[in-house]
Amino acid sequence: MDAATMAAPYYSWAQHAGVLLVATEFDNNQFASNNFYPAFRSVNDMMDEIEAYYPVDVYANIIMGFSWGGNMSYFYTHTYPRMFSGAVLASAPPYPLPPMNSEVKYAAFAGENESWQDTTLGQYLRELAGQLNRRGTPLWYWEVHNKG
Repeated sequence: MDAATMAAPYYSWAQHAGVLLVATEFDNNQFASNNFYPAFRSVNDMMDEIEAYYPVDVYANIIMGFSWGGNMSYFYTHTYPRMFSGAVLASAPPYPLPPMNSEVKYAAFAGENESWQDTTLGQYLRELAGQLNRRGTPLWYWEVHNKG
């Protein structure tokens, strides 16, 4: 699914709510590895450009990604924990826990039967939720039952 299609259901809401919705897309052939730093540079450049033209409330910035984009979003918030106040991770296997001092709030979801490296994403989400809960890091998550 491309970024414009994924963001389309939110365009009308964003316009009425006064939210600036930006749908980015990365060339998967270029960024297919888990070396996210080229994508990070692109996001940082994009944010600098946006902030030059719009009054941006950094406490209201939310990053969202699906699959590889979810992984990139999660890892981005580890590297730049002050750039986004929230992250929505869709069908993305988790990375290591965020830094202890991170204030990023996470929402994650996946189909209960979606697999990644012989484990369901639902199982990864439950494990991540337990670890974050023990640390007091906010996470809202759910499994989409009978899907994936």
